[in-house]
Amino acid sequence: MKDILMESAEADFSAFKKKLKKMAEYKGRGTELISLYLPPDVDRSSVMNQLGEEVGQSSNIKSQITRKNVQGALRKVLQFLKQIDFRLPETGLVVFSGNISEQEGKPDLRLFTLKPPQKLKPKMYWCDSSFHLAPLEEMVKPTDVYAILTIDKRESTMALLVGKKYEIIGKFTSNVAGKIKAGGQCVAEDALVFREDGIVDEIQNIGLESRVSSIRKDELKEAKGKCVEVFSKNAKTALKIQTKEPLQEIEV
Repeated sequence: MKDILMESAEADFSAFKKKLKKMAEYKGRGTELISLYLPPDVDRSSVMNQLGEEVGQSSNIKSQITRKNVQGALRKVLQFLKQIDFRLPETGLVVFSGNISEQEGKPDLRLFTLKPPQKLKPKMYWCDSSFHLAPLEEMVKPTDVYAILTIDKRESTMALLVGKKYEIIGKFTSNVAGKIKAGGQCVAEDALVFREDGIVDEIQNIGLESRVSSIRKDELKEAKGKCVEVFSKNAKTALKIQTKEPLQEIEV
């Protein structure tokens, strides 16, 4: 057996998360990995009595190898608790012990300790095929959650930003026509427009993929393009705009 391996409890949060990730990689050959959660005010005698009882109960394990590994892990924890000054950190202490060897027949019985970033409440004990990390993983989950809303014309997307990760929770589309769009909308159906081939036609005859000609308002130059959307809307009132020279009018 190797000497007890003590994992120093660093204050650095990222280092703690790396240790958790490493602990998750260890797997036992059966329910032989011990996880012991000790709150700061735990009674030493009650813990050692419980572990002593577990050693006795483990003698009923049928597999000789598993029984040997479980009892070895429990005795390693008991030995560790006898040696340390039992004034635990203010947040408590978590002790892991077990055979983490990847080769059958070559045991590697190790002991690890972690100082939790938050105070432990009840005393907890597990014996499983992996170290029990769920309470510690909850402590490192991001607590700041932000809602993100993006809006583009008639579409919007909502997401939640948790830490550095985001989750899209919904995408929405409106069937209401936008108020600000490219030219050629909100005019009477008999308004005349130029098709790309020079034919004058009523706007009600223009459909999707129709090619039309227009004037760029910024350059006052002709521009040709494809109609990408067609819709209609009802209005109770309309304005008639009339130019003087040349005499032209449009109802909008």
